[in-house]
Amino acid sequence: ISSLNSSFSSEKRWDTTDVVPVLDSGLFIAGWPVGLCLVWREKRKDALEAKRKEEARFRVRPADLRERMSIEQVEASALIHDPLGAVPALPFGHLNLVWQNFLKGRPADAELWSFDCDWTNEWSVRYHRQGHVWVVNGQPAQWMLKLDQRMEENHD
Repeated sequence: ISSLNSSFSSEKRWDTTDVVPVLDSGLFIAGWPVGLCLVWREKRKDALEAKRKEEARFRVRPADLRERMSIEQVEASALIHDPLGAVPALPFGHLNLVWQNFLKGRPADAELWSFDCDWTNEWSVRYHRQGHVWVVNGQPAQWMLKLDQRMEENHD
C-alpha cells in the first residue's frame, strides 16, 4: 500500500508543481496577443461609434443654403392666417417664441438664409428639412427648422 501511495503522491506532486505552471505559461504566451487584439478592437469600435454619431448629428452645410432673406421677408412668408383663430396671427404661429429666441441669438455680422436639405439620422432614418440659418463668413451657424418631414422608404 505504501508503494501505491508513494507513486500516486509523486504523480500528483508532478502534475501540480510542474505541469500546471508550464501549461499556464504556455497559454499566457500564446494567448496574450489575442487579449490585446480584443482590447484594441473594442477601443476601435467605440471610436468608430463616436465618429458615426458625430457625422449623423444634423448641421446645415454651405451647399444646403438656398436664398439670403431679410427678417421682414421671413416673417411675411411665415405669417399664419387661421380662419378659426386657433393659431395666433404671428410669424410661425405657436412657434413665434422659437422665432423670437432665434432672432435674439443672432451672431454678430450674420446674414439670414433659408436652407433646404435631406438628412439621415444615426438610425438611418431620412428626413427632408427646411428652415432658416444665420450665416457668418460664409459658414452656417445657428439654425431653426420650419419643416422636418420624414421621408418614406422606397423598397423597389
